[in-house]
Amino acid sequence: MNQQKTNKIILTILLLTCVLLVLTACSSRVYDPDELEQALTPTGVASWVQSLYNLVGNYGWTMVVFTLLLKVVMLPLEIWQKVATKKMTYQQMALQPMKEAIERQYGANSQKANEELQKLYKKQGVSMLASCLPTIATMMVFIFMFTGVNQYSRYRNYSDYMELYEQYQAYYSENIDAGMTNEQAVSDAEERLYVYYTEEVQEQWLWIKNVWRPDTWEKSMADFADFAQSVGMSTAGGSSAVGDMQANYEIVYRAIVTNGYNGWNGYMILPLLCTALSFLAMWLPQLFDKKQGLDQVQNQQQVSTNKTMMFMMPLMMAFFGFVYTGAFAIYITCNYLLNLISTFALRVPVEKLAKRSALKQQQQNQPPKASYKR
Repeated sequence: MNQQKTNKIILTILLLTCVLLVLTACSSRVYDPDELEQALTPTGVASWVQSLYNLVGNYGWTMVVFTLLLKVVMLPLEIWQKVATKKMTYQQMALQPMKEAIERQYGANSQKANEELQKLYKKQGVSMLASCLPTIATMMVFIFMFTGVNQYSRYRNYSDYMELYEQYQAYYSENIDAGMTNEQAVSDAEERLYVYYTEEVQEQWLWIKNVWRPDTWEKSMADFADFAQSVGMSTAGGSSAVGDMQANYEIVYRAIVTNGYNGWNGYMILPLLCTALSFLAMWLPQLFDKKQGLDQVQNQQQVSTNKTMMFMMPLMMAFFGFVYTGAFAIYITCNYLLNLISTFALRVPVEKLAKRSALKQQQQNQPPKASYKR
């Protein structure tokens, strides 16, 4: 597999990941109101998040701890990816004289030159695919996390609504039994529900009022249309069950919003951090390679691919940060922060391992010569 094909594979993986994540979010199955409770029961990643929350006690910090634990589990794969990529670069440096000889003889980027290069790479044990496999696994983990957090956010939005509505009914019944008029009972129940929400239900994290809503200008309390979409509820046909749930939700929504819990959910800090950290995570390794002169072995196609990914990944992360929940944005931000830390912390040991592995591979094969002969 030549470098051009490898670069195309990486770009294809990235594009397919974007499409798959968007389709996962937009094409998730919708449910009737009476199916929601059973359908949204946490499974997989969602159940793990819920179990960890029982220990941590705050969903924002739960996502931080969960990301840290996941990073520890995925650390061997990350080291493998870094070593495989760096090893391939060192191997290409060692073969650079022979590669230039082939290109002089057959012409750069010609079909015959590519065929000869593949024979040379195969003979010397250079695998362009080796650095792609960990990348594929990393993307699969990202998709796994996205679907899990997306499922759990649906569950939390629905369960919070049910808890609030049941609490409102309890307050209202108490007020009626105490001899209040209907108007007094409603007003008092709404005020008490707002207090209950802020003290018992609200999932605030630092500056974010509700981690199950985006860290943006979006309202911290969703209206019914947004709520129905967030929990995957079908509103088509206008059934009586949908109408009843809408009426009940409007009671809760009015109680929370009327008492002042409205406005922006956040300040767009996490979406902007997602974008910036993603760019840094792509840019720093290229900067290190440039300082070591390793960028000289990269062809124009590889350079072009690196530049494309350096801008595509931040745009992709910006999309998820602005559109999806604050909880998922916390995961992305923490993940990139840990990536940057590991880039600095593992830089020296990765280079040593890669050089040792490349030298061992070279010793197992015929040593490269100064000139290329067929």
